[in-house]
Amino acid sequence: MNFVAFDFETANEYKDSACEIGIAIVENGIVKEQKSWLIKPKKMYFNPFNVMIHGIDEYQVWDKPEFDVIWEEVRPYLENNYVVAHNVGFDISVLKSTLDAYGLPYPHLKFLCSHKVARRVWPGLVKYDLKTVSSYHNITFRHHKAGDDAEACARILIKAFEKLRLESFDELVKMISVKVGKLDANGYDSSEIRPKSKIKPRNPIVGDVLKRNPEHIFFQKQVVFTGTLQSMTRSEAQKKIADIGGIIDDIITIRTNYLVIGRKDYKRDNGISLSSKHKRTQEFLQKGANIEILSEEDFLRML
Repeated sequence: MNFVAFDFETANEYKDSACEIGIAIVENGIVKEQKSWLIKPKKMYFNPFNVMIHGIDEYQVWDKPEFDVIWEEVRPYLENNYVVAHNVGFDISVLKSTLDAYGLPYPHLKFLCSHKVARRVWPGLVKYDLKTVSSYHNITFRHHKAGDDAEACARILIKAFEKLRLESFDELVKMISVKVGKLDANGYDSSEIRPKSKIKPRNPIVGDVLKRNPEHIFFQKQVVFTGTLQSMTRSEAQKKIADIGGIIDDIITIRTNYLVIGRKDYKRDNGISLSSKHKRTQEFLQKGANIEILSEEDFLRML
């Protein structure tokens, strides 16, 4: 997955007083680069409380560029991208207010809150602030340094993708029921947790270790079922895969090895109407994924 995490520090209680911005650039699930810029606020007023938090004062920024200059370098990283922040509502509001202060247009981007993601993925933590969640994952960083905060946020989101065995934002937001926020020329739409939703268990069926067969073609392979089977129930078929030592999944990802289409749906999927999993498989195949589509008869022969 590719995205950019970002973080603002402000000089005072006003949202248009950005004094530092940091970003962490993630490519293919790896933090490739961290960057940060000190910013001279348009109004040079530093609240002592803010200075106590982040350690930045007017003496450190008096010769730094203002936001409109720095924005020319920062904007390409965020434009048309997925961006993430911890408590993203604050950072997006700082971005909007600072752009408004300089009369600059909003970029087009989608955003997600790592705080909300953490609440869904790791229920039961005492708190979900950046320091607590980072400590839970042994992520070390200098808190309230914008670049470090952005990288810690990025690493938390990477951990979420890894835990759920997902590859894309579309899969993530669907699984944990979090609404993606949007910012563009037409305005702002917040990122929110959808009510009364739970993460569904990804692999609830446990195989019999005495039946494991390392020589079997399905051993250690990820198998997804779609449609209605005629020879057995889907749970029975999944149990057979689990007994062999295969991996049961319910979402198509780049790691999927086999998609099994139930007999009642195979004819339909060879026609005009495809199941969502079949469509997703075709999308990955076009990108070079190695996923084999099996009919129910193929599956039974391979068992």
